[in-house]
Amino acid sequence: MNKKEMDIIRNWLKGYRLSLKELNARTEHVEWLKSEIFTPLSQSEKERDKYASIRVEKIMADILRDAEIRLVNLRYEIETIESEIQELDEYERCVLYNRYILGIQWLDLPERIGYEIAQCQRLERRALENLASSQRIKQLLNSNSSTHCDKPIDNLALSKCATIF
Repeated sequence: MNKKEMDIIRNWLKGYRLSLKELNARTEHVEWLKSEIFTPLSQSEKERDKYASIRVEKIMADILRDAEIRLVNLRYEIETIESEIQELDEYERCVLYNRYILGIQWLDLPERIGYEIAQCQRLERRALENLASSQRIKQLLNSNSSTHCDKPIDNLALSKCATIF
């Protein structure tokens, strides 16, 4: 595995905590849209003409569909990261979990897990090589070149999906 591939996987792993925060914020926003905006709009149909009502319903459906697609993509990405890390041996899993899931800095990692920093870095490199050979990881990382929203997308790449945020 070359340095470029290793950096791509590192950046993808670094995006895990950001993806969790984004997932929570988007879930709350979708719920807010449904309860505070769309429900009152759909209940006030008596005050609008039929044409305007149909247009509002279509716009609301499009916004919710796009938001829910992004939620599905984020959930898939998070589940992929978690499941692929679980497939590693316990030493590799320990390093990646502490480094990327918990966000522990390199200088604090040896004290936390009981290895020298050089050993932690070797374990990380080996874990990244194992992740790079995973078909699910390859599929997820390559899907950011997709122009469609029906595939999981890389959180670190600019989404080509229309988003409401």
